[in-house]
This record gives sequence, C-alpha cells and structure tokens, in this order.
Amino acid sequence: MDADIALIVALDGDRLHLVEQHRPVVGGRRWEFPSGDVEPLVDSDTAATATRELREETGLRAASLTRLGTLDIMPSTLDQRCAVFLAAGLTEGAPDRDPGERDMRSAWFARSEVEQMIADGTICDAKTLAAYALLAVHGPAG
Repeated sequence: MDADIALIVALDGDRLHLVEQHRPVVGGRRWEFPSGDVEPLVDSDTAATATRELREETGLRAASLTRLGTLDIMPSTLDQRCAVFLAAGLTEGAPDRDPGERDMRSAWFARSEVEQMIADGTICDAKTLAAYALLAVHGPAG
C-alpha cells in the first residue's frame, strides 16, 4: 500500500460532506472529512479503503473517485501517509459505522460554510485542512 489512511472529499455541486466525532486525544468533537485506516486484509488498495470508509461513515456511495494527492501526516514524528480522494456522483444510503463511531454525526455544508469553519477554527484537523487545499488547487469543481 502506498498510504496508511484514506481521506474522502465528498463533493456535490457546491456542497461538501463532513463528519463530526469525539476525538479523545484532544478532548473534544471535531468536524473533518471522512477518513480511515487501510485494512490490508480487507482493502485491495487505498481507493477500496476510501470507498469503504465513505460508505461506513456517511452512507454515501460514489460513482467515481479521483485521487487528489498524498499527505505525509506528521513527517517529523510519524511515517503515516494519507491518500486524498475526491468522491463524485454520490448517492445517499444508511451509514454502517463501527461501534466506536456510533456518536458520529455527518452533514452537508456549502463550501462557503466550510471556509468559515476553517477561518473560525471549527475545522482544525490537519488532514482536512490539507485535503481542502488539494481540492482548491484542482479547480472550482475539484
């Protein structure tokens, strides 16, 4: 595998889909793009991880996934890498969350709302911020 984590930017027109969950390490809830660890015995590649995590966390299914790039999570301390995917052609369904994700919420936000959440510090997850930057450099539609 070329990455340990897959992150998914689910884009529908001007809307982005985020999840919110409790992050015990920082002692609070965080809004972020859906993401999850690659499970080598389950996932054939990082795109399979992205497909699985998007479905599990949000219930969304994507007609297409486009790789936007790869992030080094924290290269001064960790050797983890994160593959960032743009999900498009979305259909909604019921999430299938892991037991530890039962308190997770998910919602659609306009890009302007996401940018406001970034500006006011509501979104402070580094992976999400970097993924949004990758989305921005790929143009208005991602």
